[in-house]
Amino acid sequence: MIENSTPTPATPPPATAANELGGPPVNAFEAFARLYPNPILQITPAGDACFHNEAAARLLADSGLGRIEQLLPENYHQVVKECLAEPGYRARLESVISKHTLIWWFFSNPDGRFVYCNAEDITQRVLLETQLRQAQKMESIGQLAGGVAHDFNNILTVIQGHAELLRLNEGLPPDLFESATQIQRAAQRAADLTRQLLMFSRKQVVYPRDLDPNEVITNMAKMLTRLLGENIQLELGLQPASRIVADEGMLEQVLMNLAVNARDAMPQGGQIRIQTEPVQITDPADAESRAGDFVLLSVADTGCGMSPEILHRIFEPFFTTKEVGRGTGLGLATVYGIIKQHQGWITVDSQVGVGSTFKIYLPSNKSADVRKRPVEATLRQGRGETVLLAEDEAAVATLAARILSRNGYEVIIATDGVEALKHWHSHQDKIALLFTDMVMPGGISGRELASRLVREKPALRVVYTTGYSGEMLGVESGLRAGENFLQKPYTSELLLKAIREMLCQG
Repeated sequence: MIENSTPTPATPPPATAANELGGPPVNAFEAFARLYPNPILQITPAGDACFHNEAAARLLADSGLGRIEQLLPENYHQVVKECLAEPGYRARLESVISKHTLIWWFFSNPDGRFVYCNAEDITQRVLLETQLRQAQKMESIGQLAGGVAHDFNNILTVIQGHAELLRLNEGLPPDLFESATQIQRAAQRAADLTRQLLMFSRKQVVYPRDLDPNEVITNMAKMLTRLLGENIQLELGLQPASRIVADEGMLEQVLMNLAVNARDAMPQGGQIRIQTEPVQITDPADAESRAGDFVLLSVADTGCGMSPEILHRIFEPFFTTKEVGRGTGLGLATVYGIIKQHQGWITVDSQVGVGSTFKIYLPSNKSADVRKRPVEATLRQGRGETVLLAEDEAAVATLAARILSRNGYEVIIATDGVEALKHWHSHQDKIALLFTDMVMPGGISGRELASRLVREKPALRVVYTTGYSGEMLGVESGLRAGENFLQKPYTSELLLKAIREMLCQG
């Protein structure tokens, strides 16, 4: 690209200047160029570089090129002609030399005999801009994934719940029982996929606790060995490392996804090595990293490796190089989301024909925020308590009411917050618990509805639910005494446990 604009670097001084000590004239341009930290060249009308400074020589040596003119942009000859033809003309060109992205500024000598050019290395700036664009793109797709997951979770709650109710029917013929079982299993697989979407979007609920990463990896090793097969060797190189605060299930998901990805990159067999080591970062290398104490978990394989074009896109959701039916394209996107949700970051080194190494940096437990896993209550039948059920999805409301009614609860259904308030005013004395969706139409959210009712009846227990996640809506960080949260899709067992746990606190 050519721009007729004012360059940022200083214009070189006149070609010669008098020596203050009375000696012969000094070439002021060469003196200036020696001190200037960026490459400077002097170009003849024929396009040959008749002078270059030491910075240009260092760039030439680093690039491995043979001639100094090879550092210049491809169309620099035309720019040289234009500079010489029009006094005061200045031009800007961009080029990529080796791993360096350079901006070149061209301007003519006042006497019109030469064209000067100097370069500015913007490699780091381009890298940061690329990382920013990638982060913005991932965040946008994450928001979309979170919304899609919300709708799926409402649907899957109904499918799973009714399939479960069918299987509980003692008079169901064996073939119909098997059909109901298959429906429930398919719904569970869909729910797992939805959870991956939420993990990618970093909106899944995290239950971190103090963990020894080496212990998690060691426990996973036997299962990974079976998963990888006999032609792939799994090696562990676990150094004594700091403990971390993480969700154990999610960390296992990361290991599983990376192992499967490595296995698929080695169809003829190979080696996977999982390592851990404590690291202290004092000088962050890029925008993703930061200073502090971390545990470095690396997964390396001897597979086919990846080209730069593929490497650039591997964390994008639904991007896959596998054949149809062998991958959803969510494995590495899920890994990315989980690591981000744990305040860490991931880097990848890969070379075609050599293999790939994924490096995960997780903060040590010195500065992490520990949230305890919620305690599960013993599942018991209801005792005739009245539950006010506020749910705008009719199919979900019908299912939840049916489960609760079959297990000893009286249920009052409201389709939104406004209707829930009407029922409350009529049945306030006997309502023991509010089971409410977080997001409802009518201008009253589940959170606002609960706040109003608890102000009138402090002993009221509350269970929130949503097709999004508690973290996305801020409920997980704001639960008070007498409140609980149940993520959709939920089974009848989970629903009854959540309700019973709250009522047992009363």
